[in-house]
Amino acid sequence: DYILGHPYLSTFKYVLTMEEDNLPPPDGLLQLYKHMDKYDVVGGLYWSKSEDGFPMIFGNPENGPDDAKPQTPKYGDVQECNALGMGFNLFKLDMFRHVPKPWFKTVESNDVIEGMQQLTQDMYFYRKAAKEGFRFACDTTILIGHLDIKNDIIY
Repeated sequence: DYILGHPYLSTFKYVLTMEEDNLPPPDGLLQLYKHMDKYDVVGGLYWSKSEDGFPMIFGNPENGPDDAKPQTPKYGDVQECNALGMGFNLFKLDMFRHVPKPWFKTVESNDVIEGMQQLTQDMYFYRKAAKEGFRFACDTTILIGHLDIKNDIIY
């Protein structure tokens, strides 16, 4: 809201999200930018923090918009997906003018009509944005380290 309401910042084309425990390569931002002509969000590839972790690239659009299973990365490719983690992503700012608020919300419900839903804030956003026609991808050439400070491990 602040960026969209600011006279100067609202003229920017993109917003980068980067979590404090993610370690992108030096040219990561430029690599994300290469695919912004085709997608509305492009993220780098990183894994959840655990020895049996999973890639933070979710759902195959060919399986429908509700598919949220982690995709197997195809290294050296740009994979379209239904959602990404928020670790290192470039968003077109204009998306936030079209996706209804709230943009980010954690949902745990068992609705009679909707059924059981468990969505983290990132999955919630991507599901709403997909309904508005936006497209997302993971560039698997951009490998992001995911730092576990407590255990001194990078996944």
